[in-house]
Amino acid sequence: MYVTKADTAGNLCQCELFDVVLTNLPDYYWVWLDLANNLTQLRESRKLRNLVHKMPVLSPHLLSNHRELRLAHLALGFISMGYIWQEGKHAPAQILPKALAWPYWLAYNACVSALVDVRSYQLSIVTKYIIVPGNKAHGMGCPLSGVGTGLNTAGTGGSSLMVFLNSTHNATKKALILEKSTV
Repeated sequence: MYVTKADTAGNLCQCELFDVVLTNLPDYYWVWLDLANNLTQLRESRKLRNLVHKMPVLSPHLLSNHRELRLAHLALGFISMGYIWQEGKHAPAQILPKALAWPYWLAYNACVSALVDVRSYQLSIVTKYIIVPGNKAHGMGCPLSGVGTGLNTAGTGGSSLMVFLNSTHNATKKALILEKSTV
């Protein structure tokens, strides 16, 4: 799948949407990928939960880019599902151990935080290049009807552009799972 985007000089280029599929993480995280890669056998032999309990508590903070975070989140998600359902539907695990839940939560929030940053960037670009210039043109008496009013604030479907971008930004921000304070 390809997407057209502008490079840093503003030139349009066609780039792969998911350009590189990552299959490995730094060695520090080998246990996550080892469990994820052997998930079916470990679950069927009922060894997964025991190995997860022996797993060290690792932090995803050493992951250096979004591809590594995405792979870590994916691996931890599969391990979590295997852990929960290892004993079948009659005895699902009710709580994930810290060695699994904590890095999964951190990786999830790091991914969502990156999306919040993208949404913030979208808002700043639309404001800088559409809203502000449109309002300046309107203020200078631009004869084109709609400039500075409806044209620069409505999306192609007629929806309010800033309302839409703000709502997606806020909805993404709400997806963060906040830490509960302990008393």
